[in-house]
Amino acid sequence: WTAGAAAEELAMVRHDAECLADLVEGTYTATVELTLAHLPPSAVAGVWKAFAQAATNLREVLPDLDTICTTSVVEKCVEVLKQMRGITATYRMTNKPLPSRHSHFVPSILAPLKAFVSSDQTHGMSSLAQGNLVQAVAEQVTARYEEMANDLVNTIRKTELSLKRLKGRRDNKVAAGAQAGEVTDTDKICHQLLLDVQEYGRQLSQAGVTPSSIESYERLSETVNPAKEAPITATP
Repeated sequence: WTAGAAAEELAMVRHDAECLADLVEGTYTATVELTLAHLPPSAVAGVWKAFAQAATNLREVLPDLDTICTTSVVEKCVEVLKQMRGITATYRMTNKPLPSRHSHFVPSILAPLKAFVSSDQTHGMSSLAQGNLVQAVAEQVTARYEEMANDLVNTIRKTELSLKRLKGRRDNKVAAGAQAGEVTDTDKICHQLLLDVQEYGRQLSQAGVTPSSIESYERLSETVNPAKEAPITATP
């Protein structure tokens, strides 16, 4: 049934399940024990055990709901992130100048996460549960970002290398068709990626996540660093 449910709806279900578990373990059980005080202790103990098991069963569902909510938000964020693929077309053989600001889509990458956290349906989530979900989404989106950026950088470097070979050039500092010292298309693309990652880091901070707390963010920053000529990953 969760397949067609929105993350916000699942957050409400999670909240209700957690509240019900707290109720069963707290005042409700105590009230029932008083009501059944006339019964033998063994009977009361049996009822208490049944309630305790019910509360445990409810709590066991919470991690699954967290995972489903996280996956739903992550996929929405990644849909925005896919616009990164258009960067190559923007700078490949277009004579555009070196970029000076981040791509237009970057501030929207984490918009689904921010919308989820600020929605009325998620206000009932505990601060701990909400914080864990935000961190999980940030980590997974950043990992996907790193993967996509790494693929893009590898592709543009392979393309540049192929063009150099076609032109008979071996100097790694000179791109195909460019003069020595000129900024190459690959330089522009990598610089754009760097500006984007820096802005993405600011967006993480605004969402309450410290970029340096995410290992894949550090790797992502290294991947898009124009000053670092990363080795080209061989295609299997």
